[in-house]
Amino acid sequence: TFLWAITKTNVRTFKIPLGREKLYKLVSNIYQPITLNVTPSVSELNKAYRNILAPAMRYFGNKTHIIIAPHDRLYFLPFETFVVETGTPTYVVDRWFVSYYPSGSILVLNRKYQEKRPSPKKPLFAVGDPVFSPNDPRYPEEKKMIQLAMADEKRGVLYRRVWMGELFSAVSEKPKETVIFPRLENTGKEVRAIGSLWGVSEETGDIKVGINATEKEVKRTDHTKYKYEHYATHGVLRGDVRGLKEPALVFSLPNPEDPPSDEGFLTMSEIFRIRTNADMVVLSACKTALGEEVPGEGLVGLTRAFMYAGTPSVVASLWSVADESTAKLMIAFHRYLKQGKDKAQALTLAKRALRRQGYYNPFYWAPFILMGER
Repeated sequence: TFLWAITKTNVRTFKIPLGREKLYKLVSNIYQPITLNVTPSVSELNKAYRNILAPAMRYFGNKTHIIIAPHDRLYFLPFETFVVETGTPTYVVDRWFVSYYPSGSILVLNRKYQEKRPSPKKPLFAVGDPVFSPNDPRYPEEKKMIQLAMADEKRGVLYRRVWMGELFSAVSEKPKETVIFPRLENTGKEVRAIGSLWGVSEETGDIKVGINATEKEVKRTDHTKYKYEHYATHGVLRGDVRGLKEPALVFSLPNPEDPPSDEGFLTMSEIFRIRTNADMVVLSACKTALGEEVPGEGLVGLTRAFMYAGTPSVVASLWSVADESTAKLMIAFHRYLKQGKDKAQALTLAKRALRRQGYYNPFYWAPFILMGER
């Protein structure tokens, strides 16, 4: 296993003194506890720093920002959690601003495209707190039976399984094959607070919350006019929902008048067809940085889809996140952006701020990474 340390003027290669199996075990010893909301061993985090990152950091000297292009299972690790000094732990996040790229080839293509990208005119488009159940009190009572009738006539098995299971079980003998997405109430507060920072709201049409947080609204939005896009909802990977064959963002269950193709999931292939000029897309949802590994190109999922759609930067998560701490992190992140910090600085400062509020476990402050340009 090798580490390449690259600057504008030079390239150095270092051999990592861990074989593949030992490296895999180290990744597992860090990733598994974090995802279970257990603080990983400081010694393991320090071992990761010493063996994986330290040679490059000594070579970089006083550089303050590093770009990481991980490979294989290193994709699952936020390098900011590595411990530089034990005792009272000093993390990488305490010393450097960090961003990531899926691969070197994507970096080159991304920067070439951005030279031609026009400047968006509006600050923010954001979606949050969708309605995931027809039994949600925000869902109009008169639409329930219409939805039930349409489930057989217009929409597919995925729609019935996810959205209509509760109604089917209440009014018929049809099997209850439902997938329950719990409400994320804090995401509504999140996008409204962020909207307030940027001077937009539901009234201006730039914030979609509740019953309006639909796949249809996202698809029909002109994404070329927004500087930032922010999606606060559930994210799913291929296999998380039976019948869903690719990663997706989950939005409100469709309205009766919505197209049959809109089943409440904005899938990776649908994102590829969006055209955006956004300087950054934030996926404030679970596991949105993950996907299928393509040798030499990294993980292909929602992050890559939005980059191909036109944005140079995506903020996404490496594991299932807690909505309360995530809301605090994201509001702080946008506040630092509003103050003029670049994206890597803003996200790092937001992580430090969250830790100062008592969220010491990396489970809370470390899931989100900046993929792409800072």
